[in-house]
Amino acid sequence: MKYTIPAKVVHDNVSVEVIAYKTDTPGLITHHNIKRTYGEDYPQVGTRWVITHVKSGQGISGSFNLRKHAKEFAKRIKDIVDWTQDAEHIKAHVDTRDIQRIYREVA
Repeated sequence: MKYTIPAKVVHDNVSVEVIAYKTDTPGLITHHNIKRTYGEDYPQVGTRWVITHVKSGQGISGSFNLRKHAKEFAKRIKDIVDWTQDAEHIKAHVDTRDIQRIYREVA
């Protein structure tokens, strides 16, 4: 069953509302990527899938062709840190090399 939630993400310092899906990792959601096309004033929804930290609206790692890969990535990084915490806590407790390694394995 799909659960959609409205969420705000940050792209180029602009808050953008998206339709997002819960992941198995509390504090992380998945949704289509946001992109800015040359000549456009407002970001557009893309076709790739990304993982976003709910509290900060910031993306985690790169994008995926399929939603199931984004959800798998979120599941695999679940135990790295408590993703329900604020961004400062996460930055202080996460080794980005672990995130990058898992992203490469899943993408």
